[in-house]
Amino acid sequence: MGAVRCALLEFIRKPVKYILLCIIFIAVFTGAGVGMIVYYSADTAREELMEQIGAYLMLAPKDDNGADEISAAPELDLTILAQLEGIEYVSGVNQTVAEYALPLDFVNVREHTGPEPEAVSPQNDGLSASSVAVEANRDCRLVNAFRLKEAELVKGEYPSENSTGVLVEEHMAEANGLDVGDTVALHTAISNKVETPVTGIYRYNGYFLITEDNGLGDAIYALSPYNRIYSSLDVGEALFGVRRGELPLYIYVDQPQHNDSVGSAIKALDFDWHSFGLYNMTASDYEVEGRQIATLFNYAKLILFYVMAMGLVFLSLVLSLYMRYALRDAGILFMLGAGLGRVVGQNLLSLFLAGVISSLCSLAVMIPLGKRICATLIKDTVVSGGVPQMLNGFNRDLQVRVQNFAIREFGLYYGLVFLLILASVLPLLIKLWRKTPRELVLSNE
Repeated sequence: MGAVRCALLEFIRKPVKYILLCIIFIAVFTGAGVGMIVYYSADTAREELMEQIGAYLMLAPKDDNGADEISAAPELDLTILAQLEGIEYVSGVNQTVAEYALPLDFVNVREHTGPEPEAVSPQNDGLSASSVAVEANRDCRLVNAFRLKEAELVKGEYPSENSTGVLVEEHMAEANGLDVGDTVALHTAISNKVETPVTGIYRYNGYFLITEDNGLGDAIYALSPYNRIYSSLDVGEALFGVRRGELPLYIYVDQPQHNDSVGSAIKALDFDWHSFGLYNMTASDYEVEGRQIATLFNYAKLILFYVMAMGLVFLSLVLSLYMRYALRDAGILFMLGAGLGRVVGQNLLSLFLAGVISSLCSLAVMIPLGKRICATLIKDTVVSGGVPQMLNGFNRDLQVRVQNFAIREFGLYYGLVFLLILASVLPLLIKLWRKTPRELVLSNE
């Protein structure tokens, strides 16, 4: 208790000295904390985007330049499906096509957050305020909304190769009194009327936000997640006049690191590789969608490394200078009868006290500063949340939710700092052991 009391008295007796030391500690801790916040925010956003993109490859026709051309001949030989599904690490194979359609015996849903959109004339591509989006899939379970748990099946079953029909959102079902087993009719410019049963009802777990600058007016309702209908592939063929052989195959892999091995296994199959190409969609999608996040992540690594490394180096120099001037005070304490343990303990406790005060002060500024840096480095920054959000009909892919620093990793950094404090006392111990109190008082070292 005597050493603690003396440390507090020393702190009060020499405020300028310890205020300067606290400022240095605060600068080091804040810099490291901000670097860690930006790093973990970028890393979390990178992982979320990779999960959203998914691990998948695309098998599609290619032109003379090697680029995929979905509508080009020849058509895919779909007998390859069974071989693809049997490859290790492949979690599913999908084909998909999506277009707008008009409901004939039901209406779409206008529920949304934000201002009412302006009424506009119907678009030439069939997009209007009364339209719905129909996405036909070979396997609806592989759709991003269900794979990422943004939507969930609440009744019935997914439409599939063995179960022709559509899946409607819960809001649409309630607004139109639809239930599993009912029949709905849809119309496109290609098909006069397509009737199909409702095989299931799903729930979108987010909300639909419309802004005044959405650019589509009230036609934006067609892009609402509440107005998206998922159907079996045969319904899409009837509605949109496409053939399955014209559609690319999307091969989903359990993890991104298995893309290469799955790709090698696919290329080893007996197939017309002169006319078709295999594309790593995980890498290409991330290159397009994650460019800002990748930039933020690279900046964060530099900030974290240089701030933490230079902080430790600078702090070691400051502590060595601190201990150099602590020798004279130690000699005075020895002359007054203090023991070696008390002298060393008082210096350690004074430094630890400065470190604790500085840590608390740095915590108050590092999180707001980390948010500001994230917002500066990437334009579309989401500070908090986690609820899926559909903005003007499009998912906000570039989400950087500012993360608090990781307690374990930042605790390790604190530990390094305090070990540095302990190490800085070693030269003091050696000199206290070798020199007399008078030599310490008169020391100019």
